Amino acid sequence: MPSTQLYQELVSLKEATAAAYHLIVEEKRPRLAADHLERLRAQLALALAALAPVYVDDGGEKRQIAMAELESHLFQREPSSRADLAAFYIRRLDLLRAVELILKAEQDCDVS
Repeated sequence: MPSTQLYQELVSLKEATAAAYHLIVEEKRPRLAADHLERLRAQLALALAALAPVYVDDGGEKRQIAMAELESHLFQREPSSRADLAAFYIRRLDLLRAVELILKAEQDCDVS
């Protein structure tokens, strides 16, 4: 079992969205187009932010940001103005909890 300290580490939102995508989408639908993750990355980031705190590096210090602030960074009209998800962070434990909640909700909604 990894140490508690490992779960407290921050990972970039870019890595977190890739991990979430793999666990939530890819395992169930492995034949999706190769660029599917890239098209969904911002939406996954917002879904994670709705369930867990997201941080940004602010002059060497990590500060928590509101979901609205994250959304404003991710959905700029000009693609070149959009923030890179690598500039935002989520705690590893919070990522795991958020993915568990999404999977549980999906399972609860599955009526088949």
